[in-house]
Amino acid sequence: MDNLAREFLAGKAQQSRVRVGVLTIKDGSPLAKRHEVGATVKALVEHSIDDSLVFKLVERSTLEASLKEIERILSDPKGQTRLDDRTIENISYFLTGSVTEEDNQFRLTLRLVKSDTAVTAASASISFPITELVAYGDIIYKPFGLVGVYGTAAFDLNALTSSTYSDVVGFVGSEVLFPLKFMYVRVGTIGHYAEGERSDVSWYPAELGYGTNKVLALIGYLGIGSLIPVAPNVFGHIGLDFGTGFDKKNTLYKIDGSDEYFETDFNALEGALFFSLSTGAAFKLSETVALDVQVGLGGMTLGLYPEATAVYEGSLNIPLRITLAYPF
Repeated sequence: MDNLAREFLAGKAQQSRVRVGVLTIKDGSPLAKRHEVGATVKALVEHSIDDSLVFKLVERSTLEASLKEIERILSDPKGQTRLDDRTIENISYFLTGSVTEEDNQFRLTLRLVKSDTAVTAASASISFPITELVAYGDIIYKPFGLVGVYGTAAFDLNALTSSTYSDVVGFVGSEVLFPLKFMYVRVGTIGHYAEGERSDVSWYPAELGYGTNKVLALIGYLGIGSLIPVAPNVFGHIGLDFGTGFDKKNTLYKIDGSDEYFETDFNALEGALFFSLSTGAAFKLSETVALDVQVGLGGMTLGLYPEATAVYEGSLNIPLRITLAYPF
């Protein structure tokens, strides 16, 4: 960036910092693409511009809005759509470049392009040892592990056809996520309590009209999935969790036409199964605090009797889960 700034200022009297939007740095070799060196260089360049006395980094939201508008203009087959001057008035220059391999090194070339004329105002090249950029990229884009507690609010799809439980259910638990290169393994626990009205309990005994169900479940699970580096200290993930445990129920029935109640208490522990297909993102907010947010499709089957292998009831839900964790 220093070489680029010197060429840009050659023969000019600078009065203020110029606004620069950093575009994609292209990976020009298989090795650069494999290690996402372009993304690493872009992060380094943006950090350098933040400290520059010559350039000022354009906010990402402003840059993305401008690029969408430019793309819309270029996609007009008739070429009749005009670019609003306000689209690029906050961006003086675009910075773009590429990473190639040369003499067992990465060769980085940067170009500073005038936003309104596409004329190259300055360019600079520099070589780096391959191991240096690859190692730095692994550091800033390396997914981090999580150990924390979470809360989940889920919409129970069964509520669309049944009034057994409320339409919104909750779960709490804890988990540990272990990152690998491009995937993760996690283990955790789930605690669940639900209470709701059941309108159809004619199965036992026949004359009963409706009742109140209460269920408490505790489940352990194992998950596996893929990791997607998004930015420094941010990674996306998608995966599948599967678990098993036990539950205990209590049902209070009311006989039709009277005030008499009939209570059943299943003291024996019943089997329970759990699965969840989810996607989300983890954010490392500081060295001691991380946040993981995910949505997906989950299911739980309760009352799996070992002796009869009969399913008592189950649920299918759409959960929103937020995990407060310690990153490692």
